[in-house]
Amino acid sequence: MSRSSLSVLLLLVVAPAVCSVEPIRLQGHTDNVYALVYSPDGKRLASASGDGTARVWDLASRKTQAVFKEHQGSVYDLVFTPNGNKLITAGGDQRLCVWNAATAKLEQSLVGHAKPIYCVAISRDGRFLASGDETGLICLWQLGKPMPIRTLKGHAREVYGVAFSPDGKLLASSSSDKSVRLWQVSDGAAVATLTGHTSHVYRCSFSPDGKLLASAGQDRVVRLWDVADKRQVAVLQGHRDSVYAVRFSADSKSLFSASDDRQVYSWELHQRTRLGRITGHEAAIYAITLRSDGRQLASAGMDKDILLWPIPSAIRLDK
Repeated sequence: MSRSSLSVLLLLVVAPAVCSVEPIRLQGHTDNVYALVYSPDGKRLASASGDGTARVWDLASRKTQAVFKEHQGSVYDLVFTPNGNKLITAGGDQRLCVWNAATAKLEQSLVGHAKPIYCVAISRDGRFLASGDETGLICLWQLGKPMPIRTLKGHAREVYGVAFSPDGKLLASSSSDKSVRLWQVSDGAAVATLTGHTSHVYRCSFSPDGKLLASAGQDRVVRLWDVADKRQVAVLQGHRDSVYAVRFSADSKSLFSASDDRQVYSWELHQRTRLGRITGHEAAIYAITLRSDGRQLASAGMDKDILLWPIPSAIRLDK
């Protein structure tokens, strides 16, 4: 064997596996991107930013379809209604804004918070909204009504995440008071307080089958909770810094997490092990979302760009 052939062989043996897939890059925001959500039909992507705007991107042309300008300050979170016709944004100006998603026309401002709103969620049937703010207050809204139908009090500090269970009966909330709480949507009653995180808890997410709840923490871990038993069933470790976002696959068999360490991890939930990672961002990743068909993941954060990744080919598998 020649020296050159031996060198090539050694390179193949010792070099780490590197994903050669290049993401699609969407550029336009001028500050941190805090939240992402696909439209129900998967043809559009919405983003919320510290630059005071939300954007809707047409994924076929890879261009901005509409820019939503009304908030005075950062836009921290956003959701589409189930039919995709409306977009609801949560802002640092203490308002929820309801928009025509196609025209970016403001249709309604919802006022009920006295401090910045960090998160918003919508029930699967589109009837209810939930929002959480800097004080720990959660407001529950009926879509179309101008005032909250009830307020939920229990968190001692900022609420960074809210999520409805798939059946719409429960609301989960995550807070910098180190706890995750479960609430009954029908009457606002407190159902359970889930403890285990040792620092801020950022986003939370139910699995589509409703059996698990995942929470992302500043303590560098993702915690999995059994919804029926209201207990912790796993701690997913590996990130080297704060974990900001979590997202289940549509079949509830896998989970993605995003971190300040600039990586997205993919987890297999039967064995509760890490499958691999997605790398490409130059700074902290604050937001991830998965298209409903499971074939594309979007990520964004401090570097302002939105990256679109093909799944599963973008995942660099662990050995």
